[in-house]
Amino acid sequence: LPWRRFLLGGALIGLGSLPIVFVALLKDEGQLDWVPKTTPTRLLGTIASLGSGQRAPVVLAAVLALGIAAACLVALAPALRRRRLSWPLAFPVCWFAVPIVTASVVSLAWPVLVPRYFSVTVPALALLVGAGLAALAPRRRAVGAAALVALSLAAVVNWHRIDSVEDWDGATRYVLDNARPDDAVLFVPWHGRIPFELYAEDPIGAGDFPLRIVYPAADVAPGEYQTGNPSPLVDRETGARVAGNEDRLWYVYREPRGSEHRDFVQQLEDTGHRPEQTWSDGRDMQVTLYVR
Repeated sequence: LPWRRFLLGGALIGLGSLPIVFVALLKDEGQLDWVPKTTPTRLLGTIASLGSGQRAPVVLAAVLALGIAAACLVALAPALRRRRLSWPLAFPVCWFAVPIVTASVVSLAWPVLVPRYFSVTVPALALLVGAGLAALAPRRRAVGAAALVALSLAAVVNWHRIDSVEDWDGATRYVLDNARPDDAVLFVPWHGRIPFELYAEDPIGAGDFPLRIVYPAADVAPGEYQTGNPSPLVDRETGARVAGNEDRLWYVYREPRGSEHRDFVQQLEDTGHRPEQTWSDGRDMQVTLYVR
């Protein structure tokens, strides 16, 4: 392994990553404060999900993870015996391990362990698994490959059979069934407006939509909003404007764990708003009517 070139390349990559680290750790404005606290269980779950997806049953995820780990160990066994790692193996090992190890260290101060953030490591994992299978005898190679393919297909089928974890249909129907004319509605994160309007297509088309959308894009008529990229959560200025102007506000949100959510609720309470009705799908979606 050409260690000098390897270390030089790593140092250059580290320098190039400093702006991202600076923004994430020192200038964060809500991008990461929703991430759950890092625990050993979450770390293991994040690694296991790279092979099976985030929503696979625990047993399936564990079996698939063990199979992948076994294939990787077979690939690395000769190098471990020789105590020398050749570049064709060192490259995918570093490709897979460095992002996860780095994120794990950063997570000690600021949680960043989200499985989809590590999708960049999946090709490296596939290379290691392929090297492990290639090192087996032909018959064992065929059995191992067939087993991994079968488990992977089971994880894919499971993913597509699970219902959505966000019941936007239920949230939309609840709001429309209980809203009064000229009530205001606000979505967090901002892109919640898109599925809400899709499920409210009939009343919008009939001109019977009772709500005024105050965030995001309050100047865009219902049914005409396509996409955008405002702040994912409500900033203080927007929160103060909405809290000061609206007497009845439907707050439609998903997994509110960030400081912006807490600050906005505090602004509502400071302006005399109190929760009058609440709906939840029991998982991720929440709807609360604040009235003063």
